[in-house]
Amino acid sequence: MKLKLHDYQTRAISFGLENKQCFFALDAGLGKTAIMLNIIKRSKERFLVIAPLRVALYSWPAEIEKWTPDLSYIVIHGKDKIKNLAKGSDITLLPYSQIKFFYNYLVDHAGKKNLPVNINICFDESSFLKAAQTKRFKMLKQIVKELFKKMRFCLSATPAPESLFNLWSQYFLLDNSILGKSQNKFLSKYYNNVGRDYPILVMKTGADEQIQELIKPATFCLQAEDYLKMPDLIENKIYLQFKTKEKKLYDKLQKDYFLKINDKPIEAMNTAALSMKLRQFLQGCLYTDEDGNYEKINTTKLDALSEFIEGNAGNPVMVVVNFKFETKEIRKKFGQDTPALIGGVSSEETAGIIKAWNSRELPLLLVHPAAVSHGLNLQSGGSNILFYCQTWSSEQKYQLIRRLYRQGQQADKVIVHYLLVKDTIDDMVFNAVQKKQDVQQTLIDYLKEVKCQ
Repeated sequence: MKLKLHDYQTRAISFGLENKQCFFALDAGLGKTAIMLNIIKRSKERFLVIAPLRVALYSWPAEIEKWTPDLSYIVIHGKDKIKNLAKGSDITLLPYSQIKFFYNYLVDHAGKKNLPVNINICFDESSFLKAAQTKRFKMLKQIVKELFKKMRFCLSATPAPESLFNLWSQYFLLDNSILGKSQNKFLSKYYNNVGRDYPILVMKTGADEQIQELIKPATFCLQAEDYLKMPDLIENKIYLQFKTKEKKLYDKLQKDYFLKINDKPIEAMNTAALSMKLRQFLQGCLYTDEDGNYEKINTTKLDALSEFIEGNAGNPVMVVVNFKFETKEIRKKFGQDTPALIGGVSSEETAGIIKAWNSRELPLLLVHPAAVSHGLNLQSGGSNILFYCQTWSSEQKYQLIRRLYRQGQQADKVIVHYLLVKDTIDDMVFNAVQKKQDVQQTLIDYLKEVKCQ
């Protein structure tokens, strides 16, 4: 059966074939992979696709089989990486975690002979390259101009997750003439540094409009709500209250940077460390050493989670955790077999959990934002997300919600629940992330196409 593309996807494909260095800023669920696969097929060119690990392992192979089964592909992961790189596949899938291996292969082993000079490249979820100071960006910066001379694409629903300065490195890999060859010059042109001890960048008046104008010709931007019938997205803040004794302990830690629990000293050496300790406290435990040992402090959120699960019986819920002790304590409460998509879960186990969730076999699924925030289709398994722990990353929060709030969601509404303890750092984190998302939305509103043709 031949699959039918949406009109906006057809226009995106034409834009990509005409503008061979472009950024697809497309909302989650709009079919970025399908668009890219059709560009690859119609261009009759070989492509290297760099993507997050789970996206490279599961999402791209599934989409290739669905949209372009005649295209060959390999995944550079596991023991046969070097042998696979030498193969002449239409699509080579490289996880971001393998960029160092890829770079060393090219530089140390003269592996360039195994890749044609005119190979093309696609950076899927290119916000993984938002920081120009990272090793992965610096490695790609050295090789991208030499190897990838024809077509270059960036795909992301969140091109500027923290600030507009996140755009420079991504657009540099497309075409260094768009925002300039030097990040320092870019920052000095559009930002004022108002910090004393460390840099604090404040955008100059009108700089946001100037940046948006520069990137607009090379950007194709769409939002799901403009083109698809989407369910309602509802936010539900569930406010909790510490008991008097627990609140006194929290306030003492916040004031003194120090607590003693069961004769074990817990100390925060600076404000950043204090912020982390306060967040741990909210989640019920405090780490006492670097080996992962911890002391249980309260059960405020664990009790609230138990009540939530009981009150929503029959409705699967995805629960967002951050600290390792949260998974341990939740499993003590709900069973050691409670499934979790977190760091350290094998590829085989991940595939099984995803299948079971989408088959609605799992009433409860624990997820870490970094593990599932990009590329996975989880909309068939449920429509409830509960942030047991708040995340500092606006990008991960947005992307995680879009695992359920996307095309194919059968429920008429997706509800995002937040467990927030009153008069604590919970509200501050929530509001800070919301401000970052406002910057992102302003950019998208400026760039997106608003006509449905």
